[in-house]
Amino acid sequence: MLVSETIYFLQLNLRQCQSASALLNQQIAWLDTVIAVVQEPWTNKGKILGLSLQSKGSCLFRGINNNNPRTCIVTKGVRAMCLPQFCDKDITTVSITHTVQNKEQTVIVSSVYMVMEISHLL
Repeated sequence: MLVSETIYFLQLNLRQCQSASALLNQQIAWLDTVIAVVQEPWTNKGKILGLSLQSKGSCLFRGINNNNPRTCIVTKGVRAMCLPQFCDKDITTVSITHTVQNKEQTVIVSSVYMVMEISHLL
């Protein structure tokens, strides 16, 4: 079996949109190895919706707060582990391990939602 050494990174703000979540699911399904760093996922009552992870090997990570999360990370084709000590409502952090040229590589990936309020800039 040929394993891809290419990891695709996607970063997007879904703006809590159902159709944008569906498009992200479709994109993940087409790729073998992907990490999607998401801000403002579609949520309801603290649950992330629309990222059904129908693709085999997909995982969804989110912060540890019970409130509506403003970030998440979706992985596929890599070994990933949540780092809860670096997570909250606005930050999701995972450790990603992937084999490249027969050597394991580990990288830390975070999705961060930064609130920018105009009133603080004035």
